[in-house]
Amino acid sequence: VLPHGGGMSPLWFFSGQLMWPSAGVCFELAFMTNISAYAALLHLPHLQEVLVLILQLSVATAAQVVLELRLVQLASLTVMGLVTPLLNILSVVLPWAFVQQDFPVPGGVGVVLYAASLLLFWRGR
Repeated sequence: VLPHGGGMSPLWFFSGQLMWPSAGVCFELAFMTNISAYAALLHLPHLQEVLVLILQLSVATAAQVVLELRLVQLASLTVMGLVTPLLNILSVVLPWAFVQQDFPVPGGVGVVLYAASLLLFWRGR
């Protein structure tokens, strides 16, 4: 699905195609959960500041999506599939190691499952 050539410009276009439906879904979800918030949008005290912040966040989000897509283009999916759970496990284990709290059970289950998946991966090679 990702464009394989052409550098960064096709990724910006692809990112734009992804972000419009996402924005529409978020708009509808916000409308369904709190319809009264839309009346408040018409009476914002600092409308220019809000619009500038929305524009800045939109550009930053688009850049993040493009960079993530570029990383996926350049990296092996196998490596990405093995590194992502490792980073999630480290985000649980490292704070535990430095704070000396009780080890969280889901973190332990994640470590065991990750070790088993690595074992199966290396045995299958």
